[in-house]
Amino acid sequence: MQYDSSERWYAIRVRYQYEPIVEKALGNKNFSPLNLTYKEEQTTSERKKIVSKQFFPGYMFLKAVIDARIHVEILKTIGVVEVLKDSQGPIPIPDEQIENIMKLKEYEGVVLNIPSFEKGMQVRVTKGPLEGIKGRVDQVNKNLIKIGVSAIPGAIGIEIPSSFLEALEPDELD
Repeated sequence: MQYDSSERWYAIRVRYQYEPIVEKALGNKNFSPLNLTYKEEQTTSERKKIVSKQFFPGYMFLKAVIDARIHVEILKTIGVVEVLKDSQGPIPIPDEQIENIMKLKEYEGVVLNIPSFEKGMQVRVTKGPLEGIKGRVDQVNKNLIKIGVSAIPGAIGIEIPSSFLEALEPDELD
């Protein structure tokens, strides 16, 4: 594996909803993580509240000089899944892309978070009459997702709007 000897920005994939935990843990290890969040108003039948949401759910950025030892130290951090890499090694993110991402820190307005689902992903239904059902994505058609749901004695397939789904970690599917 090849490493860049200069300080660069990298993308790291983290466990679902572990971004704040990873950010703190990496900061405690003297790394420079970048975890962009925004505020969103959530309304329930009883009240309204402001919650912090991720611009890039499941991902964050890290500025570091990565060598084999540092790579392992990053991977040992609770919640870190991987440093994005190719066959050569960790992939540095061009500075101009990071500059664009940094502009999001100042953004105030509506953020449309469009989830990306791929065949084989494990998901949970979060809205509607099927709320709570878990399954695996079989097919993606525009905004409708076909998921396979295990049932006894076989399996069924349903189509559901992507806005009704959330991605699960591999170990969350029963």
